[in-house]
Amino acid sequence: GDLPDVFADQGFRANCVKTAILAADTMRPDMKAADQVAGLYRGKVFARMGGLVARAYGGIFSYMANFPAIEAGPGLSFPKDLGTPEYYYPEPDPGVFLKLTRFKGGTKGPVILANGFGTKASSFATPTVKENVVQTLYRGGYDVWLFDYRGSGDIEASLQPFDLDDVAQKDWPSAIDLVTDITEQEKVQVLVHCVGSMTLFMAVLAGEERVRSIISSQLSAHAITNWFKFAQADSRTAGMLANGLPRKLWGLADMLPLGPELTQVAKTGLPNVDPRSPSQTGCSQDFDHAVDGMLWKVPAFAPVPCYSPTCHRINFIFGPSYRHAQLNQETHTSIAHMFGPVSSTPFLHLARIFRTGHPVSADGETNYLDHPERLSMPIHFFAGGRNQEMLPEATLRTLTWLETSNNRKGAGPYTRKVYPDYGHMDCFIGKTAHLDIFQDLCKVFDQTR
Repeated sequence: GDLPDVFADQGFRANCVKTAILAADTMRPDMKAADQVAGLYRGKVFARMGGLVARAYGGIFSYMANFPAIEAGPGLSFPKDLGTPEYYYPEPDPGVFLKLTRFKGGTKGPVILANGFGTKASSFATPTVKENVVQTLYRGGYDVWLFDYRGSGDIEASLQPFDLDDVAQKDWPSAIDLVTDITEQEKVQVLVHCVGSMTLFMAVLAGEERVRSIISSQLSAHAITNWFKFAQADSRTAGMLANGLPRKLWGLADMLPLGPELTQVAKTGLPNVDPRSPSQTGCSQDFDHAVDGMLWKVPAFAPVPCYSPTCHRINFIFGPSYRHAQLNQETHTSIAHMFGPVSSTPFLHLARIFRTGHPVSADGETNYLDHPERLSMPIHFFAGGRNQEMLPEATLRTLTWLETSNNRKGAGPYTRKVYPDYGHMDCFIGKTAHLDIFQDLCKVFDQTR
């Protein structure tokens, strides 16, 4: 079970104390050999329990030890019942290769899945849950395509400078070109989450016409986030992340005991941002430890302390991306395998969108909301009722905007559902999401084919 659940049991804690007392009484000189062996065994049991107690309640010491990184293993594999995936690499710009991973489950037509920013599309098919959303759609007869656009963190293109206009106006059309060509279908259905969803809306609003229906998770055409992310946007944190401190503040960076590597980053910024700990983009161990230490007390929006440095990085960079209560232990331990590094430049565009409240171009000159009539296809919005990264009001505002702009209030192609106990990404990687959410999504696609 999950460690917090295990140690919440009073009987288990009592056994820990009893074992400690027995272990303390072992290995006396007057003990017989058999008793010494028994005492040694009890000592090992106590050491094991003591390690679990230290891990669960060790505070910053447990956090800095980064047990999840030790236990996560080298990576995650796709469930075997999905068969052998097919890989395709569209090239929207010279030298920029995206990735599409295909699981052909049947003849109901192609469905493209795109995840949030810095989140690998393969996380839709995580093997750490009883049934993932790809398995649900695959078994439902759909031809499933996982789309890693520039912001996914799973491709080299994620490390090159880009903005969300590139994703909307180049990546999405390129992916749809490839899928429609190979499947010989005129249109596709899409299941899109967070920034993957917003950029798809931007693509359609910019003129993409080959989308038959949309299921939009958490974020659509209006960005409503928590106070911490708004504070970051208002304080121009993204600019300092990408470009460093203004030169007039470099003296302050020199005065602080940051070490040479972190001082240089403070002055010149980071070319890439890695939400995983330890990072895998060439940073030193001292740099990783310094970053993790600074993020220990970042607002966590969670009632239960988490001792995973990766979770703290994800929370600082993107926001509270999942409710821990919805994750099983294996998913929580493996979360670093679901995220990847991305260029720091698109954070500037995201910050502008947060300040504006809806998609605009990176230069602020183009308002993507000028053509709501282009979103006339069936759209189903859904949100986690306890989402604190993108508040549930975000999808409600887009729904209201479309109903009002297209004169479809109370009737027409737009629907919405809120799942009260879910947050953000746990709507896809939650331990019971297959029971609570996935069948609903499959039914929506069945009704809008």
